[in-house]
Amino acid sequence: MKSIVQIILYVFISILSGCYGKNVPLSGIATFSDDNTPLTMGTVYLTSETFQASGHIQKNGSFTIGSELPGNGIPPGTYKVSVSGVYGKKGTIINSRNPNYSLIDTKWSSPQTSDMVITVNTKTRQLKLKIDRNPQ
Repeated sequence: MKSIVQIILYVFISILSGCYGKNVPLSGIATFSDDNTPLTMGTVYLTSETFQASGHIQKNGSFTIGSELPGNGIPPGTYKVSVSGVYGKKGTIINSRNPNYSLIDTKWSSPQTSDMVITVNTKTRQLKLKIDRNPQ
């Protein structure tokens, strides 16, 4: 009886820890599409029908997508990309807590309006995001 309980417990823990589906750790860089300068703030979101993960953009444009899953990766699948929190004065990034002007096109603010879709598989490790500036 003890061994049956141990097997059930092992299977349950294995499922929760992702042993039956490999999570993919992702990192990347976000730059403006017109001149390749890095975004220096904000958050990148990857959203599927059943899952969302995010990563904060660092001053050099780099980000790491994290989740609460074991291994801090995301499940393979198709994701819409959105970006938020890139604010400042036109031509300058000042402070993400001062949303007086979005430096990026508003289409990036939601997975419903973003036109970028990526497919994550076990070979995907690095993302290069080219983000459009606010045309106004």
